[in-house]
Amino acid sequence: MTEQEIFEGVCSANGLGLRLDIENYPDVPAAPAYAHTRKIAQELIESARAMFPLLLPIHFDFVNSGEINAWATRVEDKYFIGLTAGAMSMLHLILDRMLAHPLLFPTIGEPDAEDPNLPSVPWHIPNAERLFNAGVRPILPKSRARCLYANHLADQAILFLVGHEVPHITRGHVDYLQYTTGSAFIAELGWSGTPEGRLERQALEVDADERSLRARCYSALGTARIAGEKFPPWSIASRHPGEWQFDWGFAVNTLFRLFGDPMFSGVQPYPPLPLRRRLAMDSAIHLLTQAWGDKQIKLAREVILWAVLRTEAAFEAVGADSSDGGLNDTNTPQSIDHTKRIAAAWQAVESKLKPQSYERLEV
Repeated sequence: MTEQEIFEGVCSANGLGLRLDIENYPDVPAAPAYAHTRKIAQELIESARAMFPLLLPIHFDFVNSGEINAWATRVEDKYFIGLTAGAMSMLHLILDRMLAHPLLFPTIGEPDAEDPNLPSVPWHIPNAERLFNAGVRPILPKSRARCLYANHLADQAILFLVGHEVPHITRGHVDYLQYTTGSAFIAELGWSGTPEGRLERQALEVDADERSLRARCYSALGTARIAGEKFPPWSIASRHPGEWQFDWGFAVNTLFRLFGDPMFSGVQPYPPLPLRRRLAMDSAIHLLTQAWGDKQIKLAREVILWAVLRTEAAFEAVGADSSDGGLNDTNTPQSIDHTKRIAAAWQAVESKLKPQSYERLEV
């Protein structure tokens, strides 16, 4: 069987839909975006295989489903990563809407050229195909610079999302679950199990988040150094290093909203949205403080907090309700206790992952 046939078999076996072959139809408007996403994914996979020479081949592909989801699995001597069309569509739809809004990102391009009367979107429909059938169509920003910035944010989101799935493989999560449960399939949404099993899965998700955040943080550090006094096509001036960090911070928080908010995903994931975001953003502050030095911890906190706050403001500006809970809710005794239980679950599972991991389990 070909990799595409195996991929489609995984989709069918898990009730996910069929493989999406959109890139072979160049007349479809979305085809270039899918081809670009595949290029990003393949570059991440090739980078992982260069770093870990024993890593088995990884096949990336798309799923013809309007629902938001992503997953990783193993079939015999190959790994597979899948991303749904729904995740792709919703990500581009909402980022384009944000940059088409004249009151958002006022320093990017020509916000005054944007339409102040955009039609509303029924965001409560948690399925891209159903949104399309309800008459919702993509609206691109009128300003070229704002279009480019929306694409840049989408790239940052895809880099984090695929960069989250790859560690599920390289850090032994997929093989460990196959060994302990008989199933190597790890989906971001729609999983269940015993309370102990769910807690262990949460620990694995947090580990993958941290690994992908590290890559985004260090990549932005490198971009800032290379860019220097030069500036990207969506900016009229050189950018502060914190602005490059803000970009992925905004994109990642947007993903957390799409995947973690029932309004968009249709399910209530676990751990709850605010808690998982809080853990990820705390890790980001720690990474930036390490990179910039302890004296810059205030700046690191400001950059990440600004990314969180601007994400929420942007969602509300395009007509989406506030997220179910905020980061302040993660300071409750229940949330603090749950965070401790996730940490304990990671400590318990870390040594069990080592025989299956391609990399050292350090974050």
